[in-house]
Amino acid sequence: MNNLQKTLVCIIGLLFMSFAPATSNLSNTNDDEAASGKKLRKKIVKTALKYEGTKYRGGGTTEDGMDCSGLIYAVFQEFEITLPRSSFDQSKEGVDVAMDELKIGDLLFFNNNPARDVINHVGMVIEINDDEILFIHTSSQKGVMISSMNEPYHKQTFVKAKDILD
Repeated sequence: MNNLQKTLVCIIGLLFMSFAPATSNLSNTNDDEAASGKKLRKKIVKTALKYEGTKYRGGGTTEDGMDCSGLIYAVFQEFEITLPRSSFDQSKEGVDVAMDELKIGDLLFFNNNPARDVINHVGMVIEINDDEILFIHTSSQKGVMISSMNEPYHKQTFVKAKDILD
């Protein structure tokens, strides 16, 4: 190998080594972002759960009373994420998610008025088990409460799920 070839090999080696750490840092950055996203989702769910037991109040967004979209609006607002105020408009935000791809913090939308073909109810996924998805929402009779997607009523009225956070 002559001197020119040795110099080229050294330069190529140095270039290769200088790019290697950047690639591994990129991987760590993606891992950090994923971990950060999971933490945010957990914090959002924890915040939603503090409203459990709050009485129903149409148009309400506070601990004094809230409706379903008011719950979602208030929780996300605490994280400086502004969503529309109605469940119908909230359903236009984010990206659609298949039921088998749900994560905690995702939103579930329902049409519980057979006379109208429009989304009029929303809840937030708080727990996913092998055979059950639990969500928090507001019932006009029971206030802010936890329900299961296994309940026939919710299966029947479910329209779609959305991811607001990714």
